[in-house]
Amino acid sequence: MSSNSIRISNQLFRDAQETGEYVARSAAQQVEFWARIGQALENSGVRSQLLLELLRGDHGTQAMARIEDDLRAAKRIEQARDIEAIKSGASQPSESIWFTEERAKNARALDSPY
Repeated sequence: MSSNSIRISNQLFRDAQETGEYVARSAAQQVEFWARIGQALENSGVRSQLLLELLRGDHGTQAMARIEDDLRAAKRIEQARDIEAIKSGASQPSESIWFTEERAKNARALDSPY
């Protein structure tokens, strides 16, 4: 795997070193781990402000309900894209991870986003 150098603050580097020691990761591996978590959260469809509210404990129940709404909306959008790709022949039902094996077999009945 190729890599690139980036600049991070000394504090973030020290935090990564300290945390990495507990889980047997180098500072670089720990920073990459944190970056991948951030990437996954951003790609989840949940708004950053809601995540911050939840992490801070602000309005936990309300924030969680809004996060669930965001996740459902993002899932529906992704499923609609998958359905269109399958209908157009651009991909196969088995390539869509949200399809169960049975749904993949019966992919002609794809009017539902679930």
